[in-house]
Amino acid sequence: LPSNARLKMQWYMAEFVYICETMNRLSGQRSSAEQKRTYYLSGALAAISDLIIDDMEMDEARIRQLKHPAPDFECHNELERLYILCYHTFLNALDASIRERVVHYGGLIFEAQLRSKQQFRPEISKEETDAICRDKGGYSVLFLRALVNGTISETEEKAWFELGAFIQYCNDAQDIHKDLHRDLKTFATVRTGIPEIEKDLGQQMTRAFLLLKGTAYEQKRKDFFLLTFYVMYLGILAKLSAFSRICNEDFSFESFKARSKAEIRTITSSSRLFPFMMARAVRYPYL
Repeated sequence: LPSNARLKMQWYMAEFVYICETMNRLSGQRSSAEQKRTYYLSGALAAISDLIIDDMEMDEARIRQLKHPAPDFECHNELERLYILCYHTFLNALDASIRERVVHYGGLIFEAQLRSKQQFRPEISKEETDAICRDKGGYSVLFLRALVNGTISETEEKAWFELGAFIQYCNDAQDIHKDLHRDLKTFATVRTGIPEIEKDLGQQMTRAFLLLKGTAYEQKRKDFFLLTFYVMYLGILAKLSAFSRICNEDFSFESFKARSKAEIRTITSSSRLFPFMMARAVRYPYL
């Protein structure tokens, strides 16, 4: 694999482990070494799946054959071989009690990722784009929740889906510059500008948080869990504020796209974002 693909895999593995362990803390559980291994493998599998769906020149019929492949699947290249190996290593590592639901949500993510190729269509509507983004994020988080022990109630399923949509919206909001250069339609790039992005992002956060507050987890654990994601949200708001400043408070997608990557990196350094975040974090109502 090229270095950027390895970095992507490492990022997915770290992110998936972090979210699963955060879910474990929410329910007062500790994960075993075997469970942690499934978290790592799920991240590796997701990264390889992304590479196949997004970066390989493969037709959709061929990609669909990889959704639930047999161990003796006839591979055409090394990446497919790596995918098959990782898929079945992951599947065999799962406890039998959760395997069915993990495979179910994994299939839903696979379909959502395939639909995301439509985001390159210039004529795709705002509603279609939002639906794809919600499904990608929502089913990804439900897939991770399926890896963690415990029954998933209907209320919890809705809450995790909405939290996943919120996380996807946050990712889209911070990736505006990159996605504009890719001509990719996302939650952020189909909106009119920073104010609408902030408004809709805040509404999605409220929706997800209210649903999670209604789940059966212990109250203090829920509060700490939500604080974690609130801080993430503040980081995104800080970046959006920086995006507006670099355009001299007159943000437009055209002017922002014209800025260099180096400029974007400079204005979104941790030292510049931290004061913005802390001033708002101290006012968080669940502290």
